[in-house]
Amino acid sequence: PDLYKLAAPFQHFNKHSPPLLFMVGEHDAPDRNKPTREKLAGLGVSTGVKVYADGKHGCWNQTPWFDTMVADMDLFFQQHLRGGKTR
Repeated sequence: PDLYKLAAPFQHFNKHSPPLLFMVGEHDAPDRNKPTREKLAGLGVSTGVKVYADGKHGCWNQTPWFDTMVADMDLFFQQHLRGGKTR
């Protein structure tokens, strides 16, 4: 159990953790990362979730989700990376 804790990113989040966007298909249990998002938000770390209709685990690299997900990633990076500007 101690090794599992060491391997779990959730255990290592702190106020210096980077912003994190969760991107999941609707059939991939979108609420499973809710405790992580709540912990990040409680630490003051920007976080969010995007749920993609009819998507399954790994839908990011398939059509019709790929282009939408890349656009969402781009927007998130623009909003949260230093010097980024939202179009």
